[in-house]
Amino acid sequence: MTNILPPGLYDLLQTPALKKRVEASGAVDAAVWANVDPVELPNKITAHLAKELTSYLAETVFDKKDSELWQAALEQAIGSPEFLQSFLPNILPEDHKALLQIKPEGMSAEITNRPDTPLAVSALLTGSSRSPALRTQIQKELESCDRADWLVSFIKFSGLVPLLDVLRRFTQTQASDGGPRLRIATTSYMGATDIKAIEELLKLPNTEIRVSYDTK
Repeated sequence: MTNILPPGLYDLLQTPALKKRVEASGAVDAAVWANVDPVELPNKITAHLAKELTSYLAETVFDKKDSELWQAALEQAIGSPEFLQSFLPNILPEDHKALLQIKPEGMSAEITNRPDTPLAVSALLTGSSRSPALRTQIQKELESCDRADWLVSFIKFSGLVPLLDVLRRFTQTQASDGGPRLRIATTSYMGATDIKAIEELLKLPNTEIRVSYDTK
């Protein structure tokens, strides 16, 4: 993993290692930190430590071909001076804060209309009253991301209409690499995709659409 943190949105717990990455990126003044909700803190810390330990053990233990060697390797890795003195202190969260954003150069205000779902872990939107609405989350994602890639089984015109205004604003500019800012892959399976929806999407600039005609 590179040590440079590009501008953008983040959801990373503050650790000594992360602060060093922010400093190495020259982004100390551009970094936006915030206190983590105490209710969310246990889950965030658990997910963070699991991710860091998984990466560490993958490099030091589970590269062994023989699974019978794992136990000894695991005990050696967890009890090693490198783990206890260097790795572990660097990944432990501190101050109960999280990095939310690194602002682009010249941008004074932070993005406040962030997606409601966490960026650090995946989230399942079920359509129930207890989870955010898919439509609002797509709108917030489009207002805060650099580019979007959609993989959609089928596209209905009625589902597209509420998103058209934000899609028009989003596709006014190219992606940072000069390519399309919105890329969509969908299918013609069961004839469920509305041709009217595809025609409307084709009017958007800086947009690429691919349709699979494999009905099986």
